[in-house]
Amino acid sequence: MANEDKQVDVHSPGVPADPVPNLLSRILDFLFDRFNRLPSPLRAVAYFIFLGFFCATAWRLVAGQYVVHGVIWDGDSYATACEIRLRSDYFSVNSNGMYYAILSPTQYYRFAALGETELPVTCRTPDGNVKRARGPFKVALNLWDDEFADIHLDAPLAGHQGATAGSLSFSLISSAYAQERRQPSPRQSPSSPPSPPSTASPLPSSGDRLVMERITLGRLAEEMREVEFEIDLGRKDRPLLLEGDEAGKLRLKRTVAFGERYYFDVPPDKRGRRVSVGMEASGLFGNEETFKFRVPTVYNRPFIVKGSQGSTLILRLAPQEKVPGGQVPAEP
Repeated sequence: MANEDKQVDVHSPGVPADPVPNLLSRILDFLFDRFNRLPSPLRAVAYFIFLGFFCATAWRLVAGQYVVHGVIWDGDSYATACEIRLRSDYFSVNSNGMYYAILSPTQYYRFAALGETELPVTCRTPDGNVKRARGPFKVALNLWDDEFADIHLDAPLAGHQGATAGSLSFSLISSAYAQERRQPSPRQSPSSPPSPPSTASPLPSSGDRLVMERITLGRLAEEMREVEFEIDLGRKDRPLLLEGDEAGKLRLKRTVAFGERYYFDVPPDKRGRRVSVGMEASGLFGNEETFKFRVPTVYNRPFIVKGSQGSTLILRLAPQEKVPGGQVPAEP
């Protein structure tokens, strides 16, 4: 009859099937088929492996902790001595402008559902006074990388103007700063004993310092977000240093100004020799760029090097930082 209900075969060519359940069904059928083919002892082992994985995943979802991170930029440089306020917690940036925040599952899923969240940012001067109190900045949470979008302090604010330095409604804990700043020496009274002279250089190196001033990414390298730098001096590679310690992974954007604190330790006998600086991106689909050049023989004269992917690097050779009681290498 015309008004009789007609049964439609969902597997007929004229009816498109939902691809997601179909794919999941095929994956489950494949796993069950492999599972049933296993010998009895191995089947028990596989069962407990899947059970442990399920329990660990469930615990992670309901009672674990999530570590998310982000970067704060001050123009083309990494922001220093700054912190963000995430609800009632405070997280400070490190020397490379990065901050890491620990979230509960409830907070993590809430930020993921909101799409964007507001993060107030406050920065301080080396003497502890509030230098900048701006925000809040609206940032999105990338679930794939557990990463907040970059914050640019010089960008115009989308929302209302943040509180001024005299009307801050939250307390800042200066001891929580990951970025340590050199404090000015306090004045001594005539009766106080003299303090011992400093024996450590703020920019230590065993040889010359090849300072990284600035990088501008080429078109082929614009997807390189987080990288590490090394210099090939012939015998072994040496990492980029940050005030004497390994700089580690650095976040990039189109142009980044590094400055005096970032440098390679280069022996004086390498002046005039050919070397290469490698920039390697981390991640599954990492990329690499090489900058080849000769080490200059004149101090404090910036020079530009072109990379294999079209990026440009501005470098400058500086003498070894003078240490009390030591000598600075003479300029050739």
